[in-house]
Amino acid sequence: MQIPSALRSQSLRGEVLGMVEVLERALTAPDRQPELGCRVLDGLRGIPRLSGAPEDRLRAAKGRLRLIVSGLRGLGLAPVPAPGRRGLLGETTAAVGPPNRPSCLNCVEKHLGSAYVLLSEVRHGYPHRMMAMGHLQEAEDESQEYPALHNAIRDARKGYQVEGKAPDWFGLADLLEKSRGGA
Repeated sequence: MQIPSALRSQSLRGEVLGMVEVLERALTAPDRQPELGCRVLDGLRGIPRLSGAPEDRLRAAKGRLRLIVSGLRGLGLAPVPAPGRRGLLGETTAAVGPPNRPSCLNCVEKHLGSAYVLLSEVRHGYPHRMMAMGHLQEAEDESQEYPALHNAIRDARKGYQVEGKAPDWFGLADLLEKSRGGA
């Protein structure tokens, strides 16, 4: 069964307005950090007017807002959903904290490889940036028992996510091999 266009548009408009509301609260919070306003305003410049906007413009606005909110979260400037609640970006947090799992260097390699491929496609115009960020985050999670590798992956993810700086893939590959006990 296909969802009617008007209902999809209404849902999209609600999601977009919810993200705008969070950004508005972050901008007006008494303890807000000075750089927050500039970052949000820079991100909002690319969002079209939403009043009566067609579905494709709403989707574009939602994508732009997702990038702004996730970038601000990476800097610790935007709220994270309460435990067990769905957040603005569709994510949920565990009610009792993140799962405790052992690190897996094979999984780290798999996620780094996937992120590399997706980011190379982003350079050619494909809309895979968010998926690449997800793979870098998974590689980060899988490497927690290896602090040097974990921190390097985290720095690479944040550098790309916030500043657009390409990860040092060769450096990450070297750290991965060293974590495995290689030279």
